[in-house]
Amino acid sequence: MDYRNYKIASERHLETCLKLKEYTVNNYANKTLQPNEVKSKNEILGNIYYLSGYIIECIVNYGMLVYIDFDKICKKEQISSVYDLKLNHNKAKISYSSNSDRNAKYYLWRTSHKQFEKNPNIYFFDEEAKIQGSEIDMIKTRLNNPNIKVLFRNWCVKSRYTINPIILNGTDVNETAVFDFLDFAQLVNSNLTNHIIPKL
Repeated sequence: MDYRNYKIASERHLETCLKLKEYTVNNYANKTLQPNEVKSKNEILGNIYYLSGYIIECIVNYGMLVYIDFDKICKKEQISSVYDLKLNHNKAKISYSSNSDRNAKYYLWRTSHKQFEKNPNIYFFDEEAKIQGSEIDMIKTRLNNPNIKVLFRNWCVKSRYTINPIILNGTDVNETAVFDFLDFAQLVNSNLTNHIIPKL
């Protein structure tokens, strides 16, 4: 896979989620829903949540590969794919000096796409991130929103098969939390694409 496809995938997932959000608002807002409509709405919100996680994961992986200059590494190590890079570096870990005096470890996805909180591939957002600026601060601030924080911490591949992290009061999916998480994913995509990655 060409690493640039991560960026394309992030954009495609974002477009899908925005369409699903529009559909949800237009078809389920401001009316009493029948049980089958509640089920359909919850399933759509579950899909928005799941795909929003991939918006973040894909654009962060793309950003990391740009940051470590993946094209240069491919030539140096005579590899041609992200998969080869992972095999050469303990399946997921990549360790390179970004400057002569700095060394950082980056992680692409892990087996089963572990929760973001446990996955250092959110390297750009942690307290010791080497990439600084108002765009990163904006992401960190939004990540402190309680709705976003819960969904961010609980997102993993299994969220495709359950809506438990976004259940409110035992039956209803927390629509506000899901839309907040989508807004956060859009912010991450936008800030990395338009402000952070071009400066790397």
